[in-house]
Amino acid sequence: MGSAVPSAQAADVTFNISGKITPSSCDVTLGSGQTVPLGTYSTNVLDRVGKITDLKPFEITLENCPQNYNDVQIKFSGSTASPNTQLLALQPDGATNVGIAIYDNDKTTLIPLDNWSAGKSVSTAQSTTLTFYAAYMSMGQVTQGQANAEATFTLSYN
Repeated sequence: MGSAVPSAQAADVTFNISGKITPSSCDVTLGSGQTVPLGTYSTNVLDRVGKITDLKPFEITLENCPQNYNDVQIKFSGSTASPNTQLLALQPDGATNVGIAIYDNDKTTLIPLDNWSAGKSVSTAQSTTLTFYAAYMSMGQVTQGQANAEATFTLSYN
């Protein structure tokens, strides 16, 4: 008794392959290292919802940008605070009811976490330094403790 072997059939299959080749990105350097010292504050300074501490600057410098880049947008990411998801959450086991707000270079425009900033002009002939600001922001009755956080950023070139 013989066993039946299934037969295989060949068929023409077309794969559509797409993609894009782009120039290299700008070289990125961070001003004053990778730590933004926000300082030490009393809980009394953050005595109501939405109150912020002094704004502390930090910089991202772009160098050697390709000729066809006109501007760049920045998106800061990390753990979101609760209940204000526009803010960066502090690491666990520290101060509570406080998050970190990131502001654009005008010192008034809040850049919500995981949202793109406004476009910033980029020079292809020299370094471009982008300045941002960070501050603690109250989300309720703030309790004492360490107030540290980590964030990353992504650049989108136009």
